[in-house]
Amino acid sequence: MTDFNLLPLEYRKKTIAARSLLLIVLLILLLFVIIKYAFLVPIQNKREALNKLTLLKEETTGYSDLDEVLLHQHSGSDELKQRIYAFREMEDGTPQYWKSILDTIINCLPGNSCLNHFNCDNNIILLTGTSKNDKTSVVYLRSLKDSGCFSEVRMLKIMYQQPEEVHFIIQCTLNSNTEDYDITGGGIP
Repeated sequence: MTDFNLLPLEYRKKTIAARSLLLIVLLILLLFVIIKYAFLVPIQNKREALNKLTLLKEETTGYSDLDEVLLHQHSGSDELKQRIYAFREMEDGTPQYWKSILDTIINCLPGNSCLNHFNCDNNIILLTGTSKNDKTSVVYLRSLKDSGCFSEVRMLKIMYQQPEEVHFIIQCTLNSNTEDYDITGGGIP
């Protein structure tokens, strides 16, 4: 049996091949749009962001170390200042010369240096700190000697850690008659 369709062409059923072709074209277009906006554009944006981040890191490479060193020095000096202030706030029974010695240690410290550790054993005080160069640590040593609070001040160790950082250890021996000291840390009146 043969199928005769007497309807005009515009009313006839379209063949399956034409419908399939149209459906395939629409699916390909949809797939292209999905691939482009779901995969390609985010990957491209990520690459651009990584390139920008790499460029920013290259520009700021020299500055990050300086900020960390400065932050480390400030945090260390703030901690030591808090410790020294805690000594100052001790009970009234604390001898006045001890406060004078702590004031001298703080006031003699140059601007480009900081104390990292403070240790006292009987009449010997060990000061450990950092400075920008060895000249600054020597200035601190001379200031401590000139204060009159100590009978002997000497440099135990100088270590060059980084190009612009010197670690030092200073030993100070307290005078035997510390009752003669001025309360403000200026030395013998």
